[in-house]
Amino acid sequence: MKYARYDPEVSASEREQVLDKLQRYTGLSKEFWEKSNLRVGTAAFAMELLRDQGKIVAMHDGRLSRPVPQAATAGRNASAPSDPFAESARLMNAYLNDELGVADAPPYVTFVPANWDWSHPSSPSRDDGVPAYADYLDDVAGVMKENPQLRIAQHSGIYDLQCSAFPADWAMRRIAIQPELRRNVEMFDYEGGHMMYDVPTELVKFTDNLVKFYDEAAPNANSAAGGATFGENR
Repeated sequence: MKYARYDPEVSASEREQVLDKLQRYTGLSKEFWEKSNLRVGTAAFAMELLRDQGKIVAMHDGRLSRPVPQAATAGRNASAPSDPFAESARLMNAYLNDELGVADAPPYVTFVPANWDWSHPSSPSRDDGVPAYADYLDDVAGVMKENPQLRIAQHSGIYDLQCSAFPADWAMRRIAIQPELRRNVEMFDYEGGHMMYDVPTELVKFTDNLVKFYDEAAPNANSAAGGATFGENR
């Protein structure tokens, strides 16, 4: 891996201090941080953290890991499903049709297609073809201003590396709404991963928070403009 460019405004001693802290806080080596120009994405973190143990950290739950796939076993497992999302969709469709008997159930889709359009009017795509992720909280803020009854509940698992709790909470706390509307925003963090409700104690908390959220809905909110709305981040 080639060494990345240096920031000319940062001295060598300052950079060394930053590298020391990054290694201590994340468990990734200073050398890896250096070669990554002090910028390591979530996927790279998951691949690198337990590399010396031959494991990959699970993106949906940072407390879990799995062995690095061995190239020699690829042929033997050729018949196994290579796409976990496709397998999830197959199981869900079988459940809907065979067990629940839902007539004419539309196909269950677990993940967006590769050609999904991530563009947003206020955030055009980058020139290199990588989609520019828009701040959709601006859209949420606009709707909340139009409908002051709108309520938001954000639920996150603190070990979720896909929809990380800290940046989600950080962004939600800074949503561009009037101070009086902030009482309509609630955030909950759970001791779990992406499916935080897999943990029995957190399922109880999650359920209690949902019940409280709906119980506190304004009278006749469904007939009001927009009504009470539940937004979930998992």
